[in-house]
Amino acid sequence: MGEIDIAFAMGRKGQDRDLNRYRDRFANWCAIKFEGKDLVELEPMAEDANGRAGEMYVFTLNDDSRFVLRKKATGDYLQHLDQDFESEYVAQRELRKNNLPVCKTWFYEEDESIVGSPFYVMEYVDGQIPPDETSYHLAGWMADLSVDEQAQLCRNSLAALASVHRLEPGDLSLGRLFERARPGYTHLDWMLDHWRRYHVWTRGDAPYPEISRALEWLSTNKIQNEPLSISWGDSRPGNTIYRGTECVALIDWEIVHLAAAEKDLAWWLTIDFMCERRAGNKRLPGWLSVEELIAAYEEASEQAVDRDRLHYYTVFAGMAAALFIERTMSIVPDVTEEHKKALMASPELSPLTLLTDIMDNQLW
Repeated sequence: MGEIDIAFAMGRKGQDRDLNRYRDRFANWCAIKFEGKDLVELEPMAEDANGRAGEMYVFTLNDDSRFVLRKKATGDYLQHLDQDFESEYVAQRELRKNNLPVCKTWFYEEDESIVGSPFYVMEYVDGQIPPDETSYHLAGWMADLSVDEQAQLCRNSLAALASVHRLEPGDLSLGRLFERARPGYTHLDWMLDHWRRYHVWTRGDAPYPEISRALEWLSTNKIQNEPLSISWGDSRPGNTIYRGTECVALIDWEIVHLAAAEKDLAWWLTIDFMCERRAGNKRLPGWLSVEELIAAYEEASEQAVDRDRLHYYTVFAGMAAALFIERTMSIVPDVTEEHKKALMASPELSPLTLLTDIMDNQLW
């Protein structure tokens, strides 16, 4: 097939992103919620926004204030199984109350007639997001930073992640996130059940052997009595808005839940390693080594990382990332079955190959 184009694999969704038919209704909604201010512009977020653009829109009011409308995906364009859209909103609201770097939320709207599905409104934050394609280890604005700035960006990123984990979940009004566990059925049980069903949802009667193997290993080696923290769920540089080296907003809380802190750290490291592979095994010259990244997190969190839990959740991250990529390719109209098979079979680029490497050769 020649060179494999992986731009689609981490990004674009092929859904109808035109809200013009809802403009009048949304304008009326804005006039009520924003006390008479008029809607001036409503546009989909740029398609290079790492996959979030499928459900996100930027709108401007007549006082030049800008906001983001996040719309729940529907129908054939769902990327998440059993997505708890309202909990995504509530989690951001609660984190913001605790002075964490997340976007301020303004309103949650259940009425599907306004824009076609439930949605919420949050602040528009200026800044830069590392691209998923081309890998930030190869090109882009992060590559233009100095060596010292790249190292500082790493430290700031892991400090922001640690700030999420320092919160006591019981001090936040997180509602349904706590209801996923019950006596004899932990939050980890819930996650494993979720991903087993996700595997069936994405692959049907053609499961990936690598995924089946990972799920079996995760069940057999299940962590007992893990300490629970708020888990961002999709922690990575590509879900962070930066100004220079400063993390000004952690975004994309679609799969927020409760888990050990090592789960988010493992996800961050695994996705970073995947980006390194996609850059031909190159890293930015100032990027911290894996041991330095872990040490930066430990310093910020003031807690030692449990290496066994970190490895467990690295296997988990490899499994889940592979299924996310599989699902994303399945909902993009211009991606053929041949494209998908080529990527998933690629020795250099396949997330299934990465998952096998994680399981056979502990990465950290």
